[in-house]
Amino acid sequence: MHELSIAENLIEVIDSHLDRDGYRRCAAVTVRVGLLSVVDEEALRFAFEALCEQAGRESVGLSVEKTFPVAACSCECTFEVTDLIYTCPDCWSITASLTGGDELEVIKLEVE
Repeated sequence: MHELSIAENLIEVIDSHLDRDGYRRCAAVTVRVGLLSVVDEEALRFAFEALCEQAGRESVGLSVEKTFPVAACSCECTFEVTDLIYTCPDCWSITASLTGGDELEVIKLEVE
């Protein structure tokens, strides 16, 4: 379950920003998670909430922004891929090349 490691890293990012910038608490964090990063959102939420609770923290809201890769097919069709099994909607090819969709990054912290 790599979601636990990701949740631990989120806590480290939050703590480093609080310490560095002198904020007292983090109210919410938003992460961008691409389909190809293969992160289970429910498992990430569970791990993050458990770690916050274990550390005796006030609850920190977790928002997840999903992103999807874009496929470019040899038939010149481009389309968004929303599942790990996909075909070109125009020619049904399975050989389209993918770009993006592997993001895993903190994009927003709401601090006080």
